[in-house]
Amino acid sequence: GTKFPELVIQRPLDREERSHHTLILSATDGGEYPRSGTMQINVKVIDSNDNSPVFDQPSYVVEIPENS
Repeated sequence: GTKFPELVIQRPLDREERSHHTLILSATDGGEYPRSGTMQINVKVIDSNDNSPVFDQPSYVVEIPENS
């Protein structure tokens, strides 16, 4: 039968910490003469806006003309 492996991570990946991961997947069947295979998996972490905005002042006052 066909098996479908699943990759599970223990914590969220952070692009600022590391933008790429290289994994090696090895599989061996349970036959009398075991067959095996290996493949490299490259994971590219996309950027996410996970940082709150930072302001220099506690508040800002602006005026916008009525006809703008």
